[in-house]
Amino acid sequence: MSLAALAVVGVAAVIVLMRPETRRTGDSVAPGGPILGTGGTGPAPTPTEPTEAPGEPGIIEQLTSTVSEWFAALGGGDVTGAGPIPYPSETPERSPTEWRSLMRPLFRRQEKAYAMPTGFLEAIADRESRFRHDIVSGQLKGGVGEAGVMQLHPAYHLSSDRERIDPNISIPYAAKYLAKNYVRFGTWEEAIAAYNWGPGNVERAGVENAPAAVKEYIAWVKGRHYVEPFV
Repeated sequence: MSLAALAVVGVAAVIVLMRPETRRTGDSVAPGGPILGTGGTGPAPTPTEPTEAPGEPGIIEQLTSTVSEWFAALGGGDVTGAGPIPYPSETPERSPTEWRSLMRPLFRRQEKAYAMPTGFLEAIADRESRFRHDIVSGQLKGGVGEAGVMQLHPAYHLSSDRERIDPNISIPYAAKYLAKNYVRFGTWEEAIAAYNWGPGNVERAGVENAPAAVKEYIAWVKGRHYVEPFV
């Protein structure tokens, strides 16, 4: 990400944090275990998520809104919106290349909206589903029912398989979840670990003590040729 973009994010964060309506709320820590995807290990955690006061936008939403507005003003267009992606189980079978091409504009917009490294969200989806039609469409699910391109866990994320399978819903949801974990832990590596292993495990053990499979997952994402370098 460019220095100009970093400056925009930094100034926006200061403005958001100075707003009187922005307040810190309790951060409930989900016990360890798999949260998203098929690579999690350990006992299943209690389904809890950090919450904000009902009806009030959290810091992530406020910061995202501010940064998105600034990027749109600077770039002359909307950075969060994208054309609708066909619902995978209601469309003819597509190749991984076709699905990736259809979803890439949404990945890029979400990456910009949350100040993620370019290609970061796409790589997570790539690792989770390989953009295979049977996985993207929900025909083939993970070991505990993870569904869709982002392989969202049914016990903890979104209310139905239809939402988990719909890229227009699941991709922005996963982007927000990753961004929350980045804010919580401080690095994109730890955000990946929380996505794959669970935030409770990262909180207790640290990414340096993560299982080999989690470390390999992080290295795989970082190693994609289309992903901007990050830590």
